[in-house]
Amino acid sequence: LWDDYVSGFIRESVETAAGYETCGEALDYLIDRANQFAQNELTAKLYLTSRVQSAMYDYAGVNAWAERYRQMLVEMLRRFTACREENKLLATASLMHVLLDSHAMKGGGIPPSAYVDDATLRACLLAMVDTLG
Repeated sequence: LWDDYVSGFIRESVETAAGYETCGEALDYLIDRANQFAQNELTAKLYLTSRVQSAMYDYAGVNAWAERYRQMLVEMLRRFTACREENKLLATASLMHVLLDSHAMKGGGIPPSAYVDDATLRACLLAMVDTLG
């Protein structure tokens, strides 16, 4: 269930985020999606179950869609910045993915000390984008 639930959520995010006209709009959408995931009661319930089963299941769907999500971020950075250095694009997209994923998992039992508010997260993500020119 966790694999299907998360994969579907990520797929919808990936497919929708590419349609935004500005980087800020795309990031606002991704932050909103992270909040939707965090606030969905299924997230907390299924996450606890998935942790118990994680030793027996590899979550191939989640892993595949997580990679597509990271690639969507790379494409977004290519579109909205002048950077063409693949290693910088990949590194920045990976860091953005970690921050957005942590934001999404606040509903799954991540300690509250790891949370940031939406405005701070947005500012950090935009600052990362700005470093790429």
